[in-house]
Amino acid sequence: MKLKHIALLFLTLLPPGQVTAEVPTASPVIVDHDTVHLNRLHEKSRNSTVKIITNMGHGSGTYVKIGRNFGILTAAHVVAQGNHFIVEAGTRQTVGTLIWKNEEADLAFLMVEKIPVIEPVRMRARNNISVGDEVVYSGFPSTHEMLTFSCIISNPDYQGRLILQGFAWFGASGSGFNNARGDVIAVLSAVTVENFYGHPQVLETMVIGSMLTDSHIDEIRNAVDAVP
Repeated sequence: MKLKHIALLFLTLLPPGQVTAEVPTASPVIVDHDTVHLNRLHEKSRNSTVKIITNMGHGSGTYVKIGRNFGILTAAHVVAQGNHFIVEAGTRQTVGTLIWKNEEADLAFLMVEKIPVIEPVRMRARNNISVGDEVVYSGFPSTHEMLTFSCIISNPDYQGRLILQGFAWFGASGSGFNNARGDVIAVLSAVTVENFYGHPQVLETMVIGSMLTDSHIDEIRNAVDAVP
């Protein structure tokens, strides 16, 4: 059965003069020796997450390092219109330039300068993940400040997509799913839509991820190397 879904770019439909909530600068988190590993993973997710502001609204993304360069991994539909986007980390803003996009996979990569206030993570192809594994993502659903969620993998390869039990809403599109090592292995793409007595029903707890492959990472690296 074909999977029905809806992308989660948050559309800004506000009257003039009204803006979405400003995100405060994140304070450093001191991890106690007794803190469990999952909390450190949550911290790593939050410290690499950015908001991507477009002319349509906003999505989310993950700050990554590739070689000596830096960029933002996000969903292709978040950056569907334009080539330059505002990347927001706390109260700091910079410009991200679109250098790679795969619309079929719903993945995209923005080139940015180093952002000192956050820490990059590594991209890794989705390998050795199974039903029941836990991943973490952080993002900006609706007008909320950054939120962090744990998700359980329901199917690692459903029609080429990653299916997870968790929560997502408009604005969280492009968030990176971090594995137990903190590497980003997939990008939040959509939630499913089902038919309920003839009416479409959004299932915000059935989340769809776009998986990174070795081929995608190689293409991104080539795109980065091609930048003058």
